[in-house]
Order: sequence, then C-alpha cells, then structure tokens
Amino acid sequence: MKNTASIKLRLNKAYRNLQDFLKIKYMTGAISDEDQRYISIWEDYKIARDSLIKIDNNFFDSLDNPHVPKLIEASLFFGNGTFLGYPDRSRDIIKAAIDNALIYIAEYELLSQPIINKLDTMTESSALVIRLMNNWSNMISTFNNPRAGVTQIRLNNEYDMQYLLEAILRLFFSDVRPETYTPNYANKSNRTDFLLPKERILIETKMTRAGLDSKKLVEELIIDKEYYRKHPAIDRILCLVYDPERRIKNPEGLKDIEELSIPPFFEVKIAH
Repeated sequence: MKNTASIKLRLNKAYRNLQDFLKIKYMTGAISDEDQRYISIWEDYKIARDSLIKIDNNFFDSLDNPHVPKLIEASLFFGNGTFLGYPDRSRDIIKAAIDNALIYIAEYELLSQPIINKLDTMTESSALVIRLMNNWSNMISTFNNPRAGVTQIRLNNEYDMQYLLEAILRLFFSDVRPETYTPNYANKSNRTDFLLPKERILIETKMTRAGLDSKKLVEELIIDKEYYRKHPAIDRILCLVYDPERRIKNPEGLKDIEELSIPPFFEVKIAH
C-alpha cells in the first residue's frame, strides 16, 4: 500500500481553510472572487483526488469530481453596484467531497491491514462504544446530584445529547466526524450523527420527546437504518436512544428492527 499520509495532510489543510468560510453568513449569496484562499481549497482537493487515483484507480475513481464553481454576479450588500463571486452554496459541495475522500482513505488503509488487525480494531471499538451507551443512564444520574457550587448539567434536547456524546467519544477516538452525509436512499441523502472512520462505526442518537413516541421512533429508525446501511465505509451502526421520561412503553420492541446477522450490523441501545 502506498503512503497516503501527505494526501491526508493536504485534505485536512483544505478542510481547515474551509471552516473559515463555513462560519460566515454571506448575505449577498456569493464569496468574492478576490479571495484566493477559497479557490485554493478546490485546487487542493483536485490535487489530492488525482494523487489518490494514481495510487489505486479502481478504488478511488468513484470519488466526487466537482469543478470550481462558475462566477456569478451578486449585488453589493451596502450601496449600489455588483461584484463577481462564487455561489456560497458551493461550500457544501466541496465539504462533502473532502469528507468522502477522507472516509475513502480510511477505508483503503483499513482494507490494506491484515485481517486479524481489522477484526481486533472493529471488535474492540464496538465493545467500547456499546459500553459507553450501556452506562449512559449511570452517567446521567450523577448529573441529578451536583456538588455544591457546581452548575447542574442538563440535557434538554437531542443537540445537548450529541454535544455531550461527542466530547466523550473524543476521549477515546482520534477521528470523530459529526454530521457526515450518507449516500442517497430513495432519492434522498441523510446526515449521520457521528462517524468513526478508522473503526468503521456509525453512531446515531435519538432523544424521545413530545411527538416522538414509540411508534414514531420505530418509523424513524427503520428509515435511518436503510439510509445508513448504504454507507460505503461502515461495518456497524450503533444507535443510542435516550428516553429520560420513559415514553417508550415496550423497549424490547425496538429490538425487532435490529440487524445482527448481515453487515453492516444495526444495534439499538436504550438509556433512561
């Protein structure tokens, strides 16, 4: 296997530069063509993609091949006049391309490892994530009795839950990717909550609330399962359902939608 380290460095540099543009809300809908850093992101991706294809054309040929966006004429936000710029929505295109390239590299590196190493990595990592999920309730219970002078930690919604889970995952895994797009299913794409590319594990979170009862939850999980099982770089999907108000009347019923015989496996863990 040829070394992909320098290619990953280039992609990660492009990703870091892209973060600056993702933070900005472009009221005009366009990024000025005078900002050469934006175009350098696209150029870095193209160089990285070309290098990957030279390494293994059959494996990397399906990587996204976006072209530098065409300039559009946009109105100045203050005052009269127009300027030429790149559509701000093009940020999502290049971000998805970089994300997928890094996922493919991780998969390529994993496939190049000896079989025994791959199995050990996936098994140990899955066991660790499952242990975290199984102990979620124990962790939450400690928040209910904060020490004197300490602000109580509260999980008010699913975003709070994801925020906490991401922090915990980063204690154990060096590469944790939130909100990664999955391939299309039924002409739609979906976002995962977290992807561990090296371990080939996808993590989904759900938090019950008014309007998300057992029936609705099962419907969402069935749809999500089909979305996520289309992902090219995973072997296991682990879903943590946090049910603080015990809205799920029959937790064992969720086991019926699990898939434990054909990879990628799909498992559901419930915490209160």
